[in-house]
Parts: sequence; C-alpha cells; structure tokens
Amino acid sequence: MIFGGAFDPPHRGHIDCLNEAAKRFPDAKFLITPSFAPPVSSTRQKDCDLNFEQRVQLCRASFSQRNLENIHFEISLIEQNLPRPNFTLRTLQALTDQLPQKKFALLMGQDQLASFSTWYQPKDILDRASLLVVNRSKDLMTVSLEQILANQKGAVLKMLKALGIATVEWDERAQAFEIPDLQQRIYLIPCRICPATSTEIRELRKSPDSAAQEQLKQWLDHETLAIIHSKDFYI
Repeated sequence: MIFGGAFDPPHRGHIDCLNEAAKRFPDAKFLITPSFAPPVSSTRQKDCDLNFEQRVQLCRASFSQRNLENIHFEISLIEQNLPRPNFTLRTLQALTDQLPQKKFALLMGQDQLASFSTWYQPKDILDRASLLVVNRSKDLMTVSLEQILANQKGAVLKMLKALGIATVEWDERAQAFEIPDLQQRIYLIPCRICPATSTEIRELRKSPDSAAQEQLKQWLDHETLAIIHSKDFYI
C-alpha cells in the first residue's frame, strides 16, 4: 500500500488515514513515500515550504510506532532518485520493477480522489494499482457513515466518468468498485478522521493567537510539533 504526498508537514489526518486503512487491511505493508518534487502539472513541480530532508525528518517523527501501532510500514525515499516532478505513475513503475511479484494499491484521501482524473496518465495508474480512498471531507464529519459512503461512491463515479470509464461493478461486501477492464478495485473507507490540512497548519504556525497554537497541538504529533518549533519551520 503506497501512501504518498508532500507531507509539508505530516499531520494527524495522515496518521488517521494509515490507521483506518490498516484496520481494513491488517496484513498489508504500507510504504510511505514523501515526494521529493511534488507535481502541480505535467511540467511544473510544487514549491514546498520545507526541503526534502526536512520533510522526511518530520515524517520520521509523525509516522512512528508510537502513532502506528501494529502496522507494518516503511518510509521510502525512492522518489528522490526518480525523474522530476515525481509523478505517481513513475513511482509505481519503479516499485513494480523492484518488486515484480507484488500487488500495489494507492492510499489517498477523498480530496486527492477529486483531482485524480487530472493526474499524469491516471488510467495507466489504475492499470497498475487499486485505490483505497479514505473520507477526509470536513463537510461530512457530522453525518452518518452511510451518508459518507454514499458521498464517496458518487465521487468515485464522477472521477471514473471523467476518465471515460463506464463499466464498473459495486461489491457491497468489500465496499469497493470493481473495474473489470483494468482488473482493479477502488475500495472506500467511510470514516471520520482528523480534518487537518497542511495548508491550514502552515497558516496557523504564523499566527500568534493562542487558539491557533492549541489547534496545532491537536493536529500535529507532539514530537513533530517540537521539531517545527525548535527548527523555526513555517514562520
């Protein structure tokens, strides 16, 4: 299971995603892949506030056995040696070359699913990996899990329509869409997790307000926050 992102910074929403996914797939190995050069288009990479080494340091603090109990995981630096920007497809290709007998899936928040059709060669990604989608919508934090699932199903169908994929089958027991033509699945996890975003955390860090600092304590692992303070990150 690949869990990638800029992690600028990693937060409790990311930790919750991993823990929820591990409940569903307790035997899976999770490969956390900080992006060396996250893409924002087919030719341009995202400008991160922190460099790769700094973000990896925060990942090592956040994604620890303290927060991910009984989960088989590894923080992989594979993307620092791949062409830039770091497209997910290239990471999948590299991992497939290294581990040809393994099956891969991408773990993502529903916010990432919304833009998936605009990613670099999304159909080729689906040809190589299933998706596991965790609800991260703030708007759905107070509704029932059934309503969350219905919203997720609608979001997946919208994404598939944008890709021109019309033939799908819903497996109620697995809570997954099957894509027969690609022999892959899109698994849905209706849940409520920490609504933190990295963008909001960076903004809160700049605020002198005591309420903002309390929010940071709720949204960040305490060791991660200690590093951010000691290194004067995001100010």
